[in-house]
Amino acid sequence: MEKSYLERAKQWIDNADDVDIDSLEATIGRFTVELEKLKFSNSIQDASKIKDLSETLVFLKDKLQEIAGVDELPTETPITPSQIKSMTPVNCEDFRFDPSPLIDISDSPIMVLSAEEKAGALASIRQLPGIISGQQLVQKNLTV
Repeated sequence: MEKSYLERAKQWIDNADDVDIDSLEATIGRFTVELEKLKFSNSIQDASKIKDLSETLVFLKDKLQEIAGVDELPTETPITPSQIKSMTPVNCEDFRFDPSPLIDISDSPIMVLSAEEKAGALASIRQLPGIISGQQLVQKNLTV
């Protein structure tokens, strides 16, 4: 039978030489992402994994606190959709923003797209698995 996350984490803490603040923070980050994925899936089969990861995160955070020598770890507060709406937009003029590409495009022909071609290109980009619109993201956060 496969060892639980908690058992493997305890074994790592007890036996590994590379346990330091950075490695603990990285592991906590990876496990937090994994936990969020499992919570998002809402699968009944994942309930034991969710519990295991939650307990593992508590254990690792306690060890991080112990190694760092602090009474309490800083907490990150997630941004709510209402806070996003109240944020003022960032003006790119305020920064030294260089929109030029990293490659030399002087020899490349300039492409002029029609409105239909632009719409088609945007639609194909939006279909890529890693692309999500801000509106979809806000809606997902509201439903969670």
